[in-house]
Amino acid sequence: MKKFISIIALGLALSAVSCTKQEISENKGMGMLSVDMSLAQKTRALSQEQLYSTAQVNIYKADFSGLVRSYTYSDVPSELYLSADKYRVDVIAGEAVSENPALASWDSKSYKGTETFDIVAGQVTSVQVEANVSNAVSKVTFD
Repeated sequence: MKKFISIIALGLALSAVSCTKQEISENKGMGMLSVDMSLAQKTRALSQEQLYSTAQVNIYKADFSGLVRSYTYSDVPSELYLSADKYRVDVIAGEAVSENPALASWDSKSYKGTETFDIVAGQVTSVQVEANVSNAVSKVTFD
C-alpha cells in the first residue's frame, strides 16, 4: 500500500512540475509591403524600362539572419505579405545583374540601393528605394 501511495505521489509531483512551464507563442501577425524603386541618374546604354524589368529586389531580415524573398522588380507582387519584423531591401540594377557583368565603363552602369523598414501587423508599409550608381569609371592623368 505504501508503494502504491508513493507512486501516485510521484506521479502527481511530476505532473505538477510539467504544468508549471509556460510556452509563450508570440503571434507577430502579418503586414503588407509595397516596394517602389527610382534611379538617381539616367543612362544612355539601357532604357528605364530595361532597367526596371531586369532589376533584382532582395528582401533580408534586418538582423542579417538570411534572405527572405528575391524577385525581379517587374515580378514583385502587388500584395507582398511578410511577418511583422524588421527587414532590409536591396535593389540592384543595370550591368551588375547581367549574366556576364562587364567592368565599369561610361556606357555600362550598375545601380544599387538599400533601405531598412519595419513591417507592422495589419498595416501596409511602403518603401521607396533610390538606386544610385554603384560602379564608376575614373581616369587619372599625371603631369
